[in-house]
Amino acid sequence: MDEGDPRPLHYLDPGTAEFSEHLRDLSQAPRLAVDTESDPFHRYYEKVCLLQFSTENADYFLDPLEHGLPDPIRALLSDASRTLVIHGADYDVRSLKHSFQLRLGKVVDTSIAAQLLGLPLIGLKNLMESELGIVIDKKEQRSDWGQRPLTRAQLDYARQDTRDLLALSARLESRLQDLGRYPWLEEECALLLDRELKARVFDPESFRKIKGSKALGIKGTGALRALYGWREQRAMADDVPPFRVIRNELLLALAQLADLGPLTPVDLKSVKGVPKWIDHRVLLEVMARGISESPPRPVSGSRPARPSAEVQKRTDKLRAARSEWAQALAMDPGVLLPSSALERIAELPPEQIEKLNEVQGLTRWRAELLAPRILQALAL
Repeated sequence: MDEGDPRPLHYLDPGTAEFSEHLRDLSQAPRLAVDTESDPFHRYYEKVCLLQFSTENADYFLDPLEHGLPDPIRALLSDASRTLVIHGADYDVRSLKHSFQLRLGKVVDTSIAAQLLGLPLIGLKNLMESELGIVIDKKEQRSDWGQRPLTRAQLDYARQDTRDLLALSARLESRLQDLGRYPWLEEECALLLDRELKARVFDPESFRKIKGSKALGIKGTGALRALYGWREQRAMADDVPPFRVIRNELLLALAQLADLGPLTPVDLKSVKGVPKWIDHRVLLEVMARGISESPPRPVSGSRPARPSAEVQKRTDKLRAARSEWAQALAMDPGVLLPSSALERIAELPPEQIEKLNEVQGLTRWRAELLAPRILQALAL
């Protein structure tokens, strides 16, 4: 870490005498900047690998791989009387629930705050630079956070993500207050707390999403489906993301060979980039099994029903009006009124259009702000 940094950095270790002192300092802070680092780019079974905290005067690290989530820290994070400032909180909320069954108490998300202000670039790096003149380095974002020991570069990166976050949040929140939009932020952040990390469910037919798969013949399609399933099983066994076993474009290249006729291990050598540890004979066995099995079911040709002319007319009216409203508020149209909510409104029968508070995705602040305008746009 920067040896010239005047801010103290503390490691939260429940086995040390200093832990109680650090915990007291954290507990006395009404606002804490919080961030997590996880390992989705290096593990199949994703987990939180590091937690970072910052007060106005100091920074803290907790290693959950060594210490888990100590009860005092759990209580600290779940206390709704304290504000946790997080950038892009959606992922952290889901990850903490998944790893520790922890529901955070009260959150302010600086990413959402930036969206509600209509700022064009809402990434943390962009906001730190544009709002505070602070340049941060994101090179370690996808490094292996599950490795130990962590490198100095990783720790420097982790510290910078929370160190100045309270100052950034105060600046954005103040502007939202001036615009009368702070209640919007409160509602959006409260809704975040109920997000859940979706269980990972493998769909053997999702191999069809690989670019170029639709051009394969019957043999190639069967081979690709089998290779895709084999890769998933291997990724689970090795606890790595599937792309680290073998990339999609290599699976496709192997499947394309299957369409050409009987193959030998020598034929597979023409596909450059297949990891050396993968036995070509295993790949051949997997592909042969896929070819011999019943052909994969074809992709359904059914498409969602096209909206009626009347619904399409209302949709077009709302989109045009939304652009005008958003421009007047200096906001992104999709933030002001998400397209999914707009389309649901357009699908409502005219006699139900006044029940906007029941439309999924139309939050209270949006309904209060937009209901009269929506009715006027639809001439109802």
